[in-house]
Amino acid sequence: MKIVFLRCGGYYIQQIPPLIVWLKYLIYSYNCYKLLLGVHYNENDHCECSEGGLCKVEDFPPIKSLGLNHFRFDECILALVLVGYRLVVYLPLHRIR
Repeated sequence: MKIVFLRCGGYYIQQIPPLIVWLKYLIYSYNCYKLLLGVHYNENDHCECSEGGLCKVEDFPPIKSLGLNHFRFDECILALVLVGYRLVVYLPLHRIR
């Protein structure tokens, strides 16, 4: 299952099939990484470009693909995923009793 999550996260495969592209929102590492980017960078931050000038951080392709917005939504999804995973494990263990 972990391999599926790594593939759907988009870190190792750039073109994810449309059938499973929605899975990336349920991946713990995807949400944590997006929140980490939001803590570290602001929409108005600038970094040095290859031309020697300054470019906006949100114009870099990896950050542009994730975006620097909707952090409350990501926090809620992360909380639901953490509770959901524990519930999925708890229910079968509770039936074994």
